[in-house]
Amino acid sequence: MYLDESSKVIFLFSSKEDIDLDMLLEQNILFSIHVGWAAITSKRWKVLAIKPLEEKFRAVVPFFVQEIGNDDLCWIDYDGERIQVSKIECIGFERLATWNAIHVEQRIRDHYDGKPNMYLLGLRLR
Repeated sequence: MYLDESSKVIFLFSSKEDIDLDMLLEQNILFSIHVGWAAITSKRWKVLAIKPLEEKFRAVVPFFVQEIGNDDLCWIDYDGERIQVSKIECIGFERLATWNAIHVEQRIRDHYDGKPNMYLLGLRLR
């Protein structure tokens, strides 16, 4: 895990006990999402390391927001700043949501098993 002064965190997962963090950090990012802090405080996820956040992980990841009850009213959220856009402009972005640890774990398993993730499908653009 990497922390910077703004509490942005990178989680690294491995099924191995003996982990080469440098090798893991060279891998591509699978996805960027918001995760509930309980993933750490519950000790469900092991803290591997706390280091300064590397530049490649500092990019702001935009998410889309869709109005409840009016699917045509959409925004792109850039780190808390929202710009109203057309629904079609939201295609390709992930919905702004906070994920629970168990759902993140299932999403990772589904990715590597080549299966659609039911939680991600439930958050798709309507």
